[in-house]
Amino acid sequence: FSKGHLTYMSEITAFHNTLLLHDETDSVVFFFKAGPHTKNITMTLEHPQLNETTMNENKKIPLPLRAGEYEMSIPAGPLYSRIIVEAESSMRIGPTQYTFHVVRVGE
Repeated sequence: FSKGHLTYMSEITAFHNTLLLHDETDSVVFFFKAGPHTKNITMTLEHPQLNETTMNENKKIPLPLRAGEYEMSIPAGPLYSRIIVEAESSMRIGPTQYTFHVVRVGE
């Protein structure tokens, strides 16, 4: 992520992580790199101030396959957000979900 601080190192075994983000921040860039067996990557942002269609399971944002960055808008303020990145494998296993709990911090 371009802003904030992850409480754990971002690696393949970190299925849940916490992003500490200043409460005035309204956007963040997510950087990613897919593994050799990754077929598809999607991302979902959940926040109480976003409308129902944005939080709907069918509204996943497809990301470029191998590597890249994606800028997302997150409403500023103290409310909790969650970013779910789902990596689908080309092998016969279910998709892997990585959840980032966004906790807002002040000065």
